[in-house]
Amino acid sequence: MSPSGDTATLRAALQDEIEHYERALQIAEGLPGVVEQGQDAQPHLRSILTDLNAIVQIEQRIAEPKQRWLQSTGEPSPELEGYRTRLITLIGQLQERLGRAERQASLRQSQLLPKLDSLLRAQRMRQAYGAVFNQTADHDPG
Repeated sequence: MSPSGDTATLRAALQDEIEHYERALQIAEGLPGVVEQGQDAQPHLRSILTDLNAIVQIEQRIAEPKQRWLQSTGEPSPELEGYRTRLITLIGQLQERLGRAERQASLRQSQLLPKLDSLLRAQRMRQAYGAVFNQTADHDPG
């Protein structure tokens, strides 16, 4: 492919990647609140994963022209460099947002574990007392 063909291919692909990262970032923005409220985060995570998988497919499709561009000795295209810089920024922001959501999930888990443990102990006690009361009722002649 010619350098101008590579540039056009890369331009379109990098624009698509930017759109996917921006969409994933927008979804990731709301994740900490979803987790904090105890809502199901799976639909949000699946949407993010869909965008990331689309990016992987784009990267596979443009691997050769991208490699030629990165290894070229000529003047780099300012437009492509701008896209590349934007992608680097978006990737960093997405990592930060997902890290924030992960920390919120860990905090939520640490808050819920003692409550869950207490509920399980109470349930076991009710079962044990129920068994004792049932045995007493079975042996009561009254």
